Amino acid sequence: MGIGIIGMKPVAGGAIRNVSASIRFTLSRGVDVSIPGMDSIEEVDENALAGETPQKITDEELVKLEEEKELWGGKFCRRCGYCTPCPEGLNIPFLLLIEAYYSRYGLKEWALSRLKTLGKKYDDCIACGECLEKCPYELPIPDLMKKSGKIVI
Repeated sequence: MGIGIIGMKPVAGGAIRNVSASIRFTLSRGVDVSIPGMDSIEEVDENALAGETPQKITDEELVKLEEEKELWGGKFCRRCGYCTPCPEGLNIPFLLLIEAYYSRYGLKEWALSRLKTLGKKYDDCIACGECLEKCPYELPIPDLMKKSGKIVI
């Protein structure tokens, strides 16, 4: 159709450990531009190198990427916002982001300071299921909210 395809979040917000393989995987599947997040010059260089030297994905890399897909596939919120509005007023994408920063990135103080600004928190989820019907990634949002409420304390 003559249109480009942009691959967003090819490293799942930093969760995927094999960055180069993940970027090369997306580019080998018809994605024209892969746009991972970066927070250092080293990451810019690493990501650019993956795109500049498009090596074939090895079978070993595919196995590792599949393992990471299994690990994060049902847990990683892309913050698309389709789950909103929540009838209880929860900012679901932001709450899940706070949990990621707290547990995955170790930024506990940042996460807790942001959580304090919210009127509605994890425990306010009544598991009504409305978000489940809207999430295009079929995430178990009520379960994630319950789990996150126990992690972020």
